[in-house]
Amino acid sequence: MFGDIKQTMKHTIVYGIGNFASKLVGFILIPLYTDQTFFSTADYGMLSLLDVTSQILIAAMGLAFYAGLVRWYWDKEYAERQKSLFFTIMVMTTIAAVGMGMIVWGFQDSVEALLLAGEEMASFDQLPYVFHLLLVYSVLSAIVAPVLDLLRLKSRSVQFSVVNILKLAVTLGVTVYFVVGLKRGIAGVYEAQVIGIISQLLLLLPFIIKNSSFKLEFAAIKQILSYSYPLMFPAIVGGLLTAFDKYMLNYMKGVDDVAFYAFGYKIGNTLKIFIVASVQLALTPLMMKKINDPNNRRFYSKIFTYLSFGGMYCVLGLSLLSREVIALVASNPAYYVSVYVVPFITFGIFFGMLRDTSVIGLQIMKRTKIISSSIILITFINLGLNLLLIPVLGMYGAALATLIAQILSWIIPYYFAQKAYPIPYELGKLGKVIVVGICIYLLGMLTMPLNIWIAFVIKIGLLIAYPFILFAWKFYDDVELQRITGMWDSWKLMFSYYWASLRSMPRQTINLGKTPLAIRLAKEFKKRKAKFLYLIPHKAIAIALLEKDKYRNDFATYYETVKGKNSVKYFHQQACKKGAEFRVIDPALFEDDIFEVNTSLETRQGKDIKQEYLQRGNITRGEGMEVYGVFIDDKLVGYIRTLHLGDTIFINNILGHGAYLKAGIMYFLLLEVLQVYFDRNDLKYIIYDSYWGNSRGLALFKKRFHFEPTKVKWINR
Repeated sequence: MFGDIKQTMKHTIVYGIGNFASKLVGFILIPLYTDQTFFSTADYGMLSLLDVTSQILIAAMGLAFYAGLVRWYWDKEYAERQKSLFFTIMVMTTIAAVGMGMIVWGFQDSVEALLLAGEEMASFDQLPYVFHLLLVYSVLSAIVAPVLDLLRLKSRSVQFSVVNILKLAVTLGVTVYFVVGLKRGIAGVYEAQVIGIISQLLLLLPFIIKNSSFKLEFAAIKQILSYSYPLMFPAIVGGLLTAFDKYMLNYMKGVDDVAFYAFGYKIGNTLKIFIVASVQLALTPLMMKKINDPNNRRFYSKIFTYLSFGGMYCVLGLSLLSREVIALVASNPAYYVSVYVVPFITFGIFFGMLRDTSVIGLQIMKRTKIISSSIILITFINLGLNLLLIPVLGMYGAALATLIAQILSWIIPYYFAQKAYPIPYELGKLGKVIVVGICIYLLGMLTMPLNIWIAFVIKIGLLIAYPFILFAWKFYDDVELQRITGMWDSWKLMFSYYWASLRSMPRQTINLGKTPLAIRLAKEFKKRKAKFLYLIPHKAIAIALLEKDKYRNDFATYYETVKGKNSVKYFHQQACKKGAEFRVIDPALFEDDIFEVNTSLETRQGKDIKQEYLQRGNITRGEGMEVYGVFIDDKLVGYIRTLHLGDTIFINNILGHGAYLKAGIMYFLLLEVLQVYFDRNDLKYIIYDSYWGNSRGLALFKKRFHFEPTKVKWINR
């Protein structure tokens, strides 16, 4: 389970980069949008109303068909027809988006009247043209949405991030040029949005073609419609839930109040856009994969607890530092009144995150209509709260109504989800998180009269105290404390090891030879394929290298250096006692045994099994390749594949059966292979990939064999 969570965190970071990029335009441009030279407060208010309108339209135009893709893409029913399923959903989404766009086009006057709310058209003479741009942008965004979902489903987190970053760059550049250079105002903003989404669609086109069979799955259409249409309503109504307050504030107080409220809302909503949404992008596919897992309830429960802990940390960070953030990004001091809106929004997002996580039971049982009905009910409650609170409290009443609605939007679906599919959520821990979070925020509010820098230091101290207060309140289980301390120790060890190795790393020139394979690999090794912080070349620094000359090319001499307690020799002897045997093998004769070895564990080194290992016959013997196996009771329980290039042997694959790992088979296998290559006079080096990106266990394994991190220069002679 912890391996799944670790993998989710990895994808969350990468998805976060992409999602951050896709939403960053609006945040980067806040100083521009709040600059009176280019936009009045009324203009900013109108931009906010247009933005929420676009969100509602995108949700409506897609008809939630993306949910059908997420639900059935990995279903065994479509295991052989994934491409046709994706194509079917793309066709359905395109037809729905274009059709809905044409319908909304026909009601243009009504929508414009809603947006203007009595304002003179002269103040927004660009509105009809801007509305057309908004429709085009919304249609294209709805079409792009399933493609981005497929990238997530296929764990293409890097590609997801790249296409969003490029869209960001295009949109940002065009917006600045149109608004600042050409003085296009609101029209320039949406012209840039349309150009940005078109560029993204063009970038995704090769991926769409590659993953489509251009064949309709007519049987799937009914399934998708039945599953997805109930989810359409919460998507639309959920959009209205976030839009009602702005529409009503516009009618009751005016577009200037909308601007101030929307500004505070945008600051608070960065929590959802940049963090919560990123977590959901990574987590949703994993949660759906766990549907048939008999232990999924514990997994869902722990995810709920960890999200509440991390979510509250983020809520506190943004809420406490909202004054500093607003002072940093707002060009116009008039927007400073928005500071008190932020905590209502962030705490509301916290409960919305809990809702999205805890309704998994309803999704498993396919009772999506309950989700729809609950959200619709909450929307009407939110409408009533806005009618009551806005006339009295203005924009703060709208913020309070949003918070109350979000709390109810978690409680009501949670109740029905527990009835449909009970999950033992740790509500006691959730209560501790909420109490500690509220207390820390209230303490932070006492710093408002103080100097901004003094207040900043105090607030940072409160944020640092958050996990320790929960520790004192016995929030963490013993196993969680062990994991936390273990991770800390591991990071300290690895960092110190990497730092030390960088300072004293030896250098070697490796001659791979002039064969076509050697030339191609040398070219690949020289590329900056970063695996550590996207800074270090994967195949140039910290290569795990064993130099035979250091041991006088004598295996007996080498063998004496790997003995002792918990040493290579020790584990090798343990395997010998179990009857381990070493042989050269033809992998074609052991396809079933190799497949069993490959699939004997769900994760290896904290990572999911590679797709290539899930296919029979994946191990081949090419030129310069040898495959060796370890046998116990005449059963293949582990194998290793090597590649000979020039004066070097590469350890290419090494895997052992999960049931036999404690018998020391991996130590036995690698040591026997090393003995074979020590006896060959034409070899100088043995390379076992890199140290960068290794788990603590794998790094220790290599270290015990005396593989040393080495800076390598690759040549072909």
